[in-house]
Amino acid sequence: MKNSPYPVAMYLAIILAGLLFALPNVLPASVLDRWPGYLPNKPVALGLDLRGGSHLVLEVDGTELRRERLRTLGEEARRMLREADVPWRSVDTGERGVSISLRTAGQQDRAIEVLVALSNPVGAARKDLDVTRRGSDGVELTLTAEGLHQSISRAVEQSLEIIRQRVDQVGVSEPTIQRVGADRILFSCPGCRTRRSRGRCSGRPRR
Repeated sequence: MKNSPYPVAMYLAIILAGLLFALPNVLPASVLDRWPGYLPNKPVALGLDLRGGSHLVLEVDGTELRRERLRTLGEEARRMLREADVPWRSVDTGERGVSISLRTAGQQDRAIEVLVALSNPVGAARKDLDVTRRGSDGVELTLTAEGLHQSISRAVEQSLEIIRQRVDQVGVSEPTIQRVGADRILFSCPGCRTRRSRGRCSGRPRR
């Protein structure tokens, strides 16, 4: 059975084109500098599966972020009540909020009016902080789920920017830095390894 010359010629053309595009991966840089401009002169970028490298998934610690936010709220509440001349007995920070005990029950409305300024809008109709009465002489500051989600999202965006700046300073080529889900960041760098002493990609290929 005789093969048609057209499929054979097509297969040969595809093979030659593949070899031509693969040549920049095996030729030294000195040869590529003299390579004609109309021919392929860029090496094929190899992924982690062929070249190795670093693949990290970073996660924002939501629990620690909430604790830090509550500590800040407690300090701000003390300052604002002091400046507004609202006497208080104690300001206690818990897992979900800040409990404030006032010296006199008649100061509840005034304390709430002052502390509402600590809340920030989340969307069109929600706040990141609920300021409510607690008993007859107390005020409760409670982080809302929307507020915590906004804090985590803001922390992720800030972390993304910091990672991008540090990677740009190192000069690593073709890194992947992107947000994954609500609280994670994916960092992928083919051909790179992480320096444990500095915690960043060195840009050197693994051997």
